[in-house]
Amino acid sequence: MQPRFRGRLRNLIYKNCTNSRLVQPVHLQISGGVSLIPNHQCSGQYCGIGICLLTDTNYKCLCDETDYQGEHCQYEIQPNELTFNGKKYLKYNLITSILSLNELIQFQFKTNHYNALLFQLIENKILIKLKQGQIIIEYFLNNQWYELSIKELYLIDNQWHYVQIKRKYGQITIMIDEYHLQIENDIKIDQIFNFTEIYLGGNIDENYSKFYGCLKDVSLILNDNITIDLSKYFLTKQSNENSLRCSSLLNPIEFLIPSLFISFELSESIQQMNNYQLNISFHFQTYSSDAIILYSQHKINEDFLGFDLIDGFFYITINLNKKKQRQELFQQRFNDGQTHFIYLNIQGYQGGLEFNLTIDYRQNTRIVIRNSLSKIHVS
Repeated sequence: MQPRFRGRLRNLIYKNCTNSRLVQPVHLQISGGVSLIPNHQCSGQYCGIGICLLTDTNYKCLCDETDYQGEHCQYEIQPNELTFNGKKYLKYNLITSILSLNELIQFQFKTNHYNALLFQLIENKILIKLKQGQIIIEYFLNNQWYELSIKELYLIDNQWHYVQIKRKYGQITIMIDEYHLQIENDIKIDQIFNFTEIYLGGNIDENYSKFYGCLKDVSLILNDNITIDLSKYFLTKQSNENSLRCSSLLNPIEFLIPSLFISFELSESIQQMNNYQLNISFHFQTYSSDAIILYSQHKINEDFLGFDLIDGFFYITINLNKKKQRQELFQQRFNDGQTHFIYLNIQGYQGGLEFNLTIDYRQNTRIVIRNSLSKIHVS
C-alpha cells in the first residue's frame, strides 16, 4: 500500500559476505512500468577490473577494493604488506629529529596472536601494543607509565583491521575500523615529543613480545603538516614483490581424518620440572563437534589429563589416584572454525592441586582438587 518510487536510479553497486569486492548487478528482469535506458558511455571495458559509474556528463571508474588505481583502473597497486614472524622487527631512522605536539598514526594489521609490540615511536616514551587481544597505548611521563586502552574489542581474527590513533590538544582518540572508541584512563598528554626513530613489530628489548602478523598502509603525521609514509619505506626496504604480500600467519598441524594423531615423549628433565607446576598452552581451530584435542598421561600409573570437545563444548578430564573428574568449561561451542587460545596453569600446594584455565584471554575457570597427595606428572 506504500507509494511506489517514481524517478531514475543509476550506479547501483553492492557488497556482501560471499564477495569481498564491490559488485555491479546485472539486470535480469525488468517488470512492468520500469524501463532500462541504455547508456553507451559505460558499455565498453573502459574501467578494466573496476566499475564504470555514470555521471551527468560522462563516466568515471571506481577502483575501490581492487588492486588497481588510475583514471581507468589501469595501474596495478604495488603491495606494501609486511609479514612479521615474531622474531624480527624493522627500524626507521628519521633524517632529522622532529619536535611534535600532536601526532596521527594510522595503519592496518592482522594477526592471530594476542600479545605483541606493534610500534615504538620514541624509545621508552610511546609504545603501541597488543595486550590480551586489545590495542593499548603506553606513554612514559613524569617517571611513570600511563596506559590507554580500549575494551571488549576482538581483533585477533586473522582479518585486516584499520587503526587510527590521534593526539591533539593533549587528548588521545582512537578509531578502529571506522568506529570511534572510548579510551580508558583518559588523561591529558600535552608534552612535546622528540621523534628520531620508529620501530615496527618489536624492538631490541627481548622482554617485549615481537609481532606475529602483517602490517600495511603505515603512516605518521606530525604537527598536522609532516607526513612520514612508512609504506614507501617498505618498498625501498624490500625489493622482492613477493615479500610485500602478507604471508600466511598460520602454520598449523592439520589433522584431516579422525584416525590421525601425534604423540611424543618428554625428556626426563622436563618431566621432573613438571612435578609441582605445569603450564600448557596452545591454539586450535576446528569444525568438528567431537574430538580429542590433547591427552597427556603418566608412563607408569594411570594418571592422565585430557582436553576434548563434545558437541562443540570444551571439556577437561582429570584422573588422579584412579579418581576421575570431568567438567565442561566456558558454556559455549568452540567448533566454529575460529582460532581459540587455551592456557592452563596447574599449581600444587600442600594438600591439593589448583587448575586455572583461560580461553581467548577472556574467560577464566578455576578447579581445585583438595586432599590429593599426587602431583601432575606428564610424560
